[in-house]
Amino acid sequence: MTPGWRGTGHRSMRWLFGGGRFGGWLSGVGFALVASLLLAGCTPTGIAIGAGARVATAAAEERGLRGSAEDTWVTTEINRRWFEFDHRLPLQATVTVRDGVALLTGVVDTADLRLAAVRLAWSEEAIHRVINELRVAGQDSRTQGDTADAGRDLWIAKTLEARLLFDGEILSINYAVDVADRVVYLMGTAQSAAERDRVIAHARDIAHVRRVVSYVGIKGAPGD
Repeated sequence: MTPGWRGTGHRSMRWLFGGGRFGGWLSGVGFALVASLLLAGCTPTGIAIGAGARVATAAAEERGLRGSAEDTWVTTEINRRWFEFDHRLPLQATVTVRDGVALLTGVVDTADLRLAAVRLAWSEEAIHRVINELRVAGQDSRTQGDTADAGRDLWIAKTLEARLLFDGEILSINYAVDVADRVVYLMGTAQSAAERDRVIAHARDIAHVRRVVSYVGIKGAPGD
């Protein structure tokens, strides 16, 4: 993180978004387009395809373009706060944000880092709930992971994402998947209880999965 982030760079981002967090000309559509320009490559074709795909995907989600853009912004801000506090935090912990709910997963070196990660996540004004699934290294045998474990977690996540994508009875874009130490964490909004249960069943059916933790809400349900 460069020293200029909180100076010129941070002021530039505030100019793009206007006086409020998303009060300027860069609405959800604009945010998605700018992100696409950064991620899709420099060729006109790559920019057009990348921007179009990301905007279309965000628009189709239950949270919509604006919600998707704000979640992305808040995720970036939390990671920035973590890095400024201790550069190890964003390397050891993962934050997934959907609709103002932050899910924290991973294994951190100390209890102080775990507490700091939670405190800094709460410091974002858009966050109204923090789900703390962080563990401290050495406190139980499950935290003694290695590169093979990390590779297995990635394989589980990608396998589940593929299953959800190709299941015609599931709107996969409404779900976020995170895997830590073979525990699958699900966030998102299901169209029905049946769809939610189908997603959970897919996760449980994947080899090496120890446990599935669902924070999936149901569309139209109280509190969703």
